[in-house]
Amino acid sequence: MSLFPLRRPVVSRTVYLIIFAAYVGLFLNIAFYRQVFTPPAGQ
Repeated sequence: MSLFPLRRPVVSRTVYLIIFAAYVGLFLNIAFYRQVFTPPAGQ
């Protein structure tokens, strides 16, 4: 599936870290907005 030969593992590792960071950031954003836009149970 890869278009480039695996001569540079650093690039693939960087891409993997970027994708992982994007997933973590998306999950944290969803959790944060759920907390903000959902009224607390006490009120």
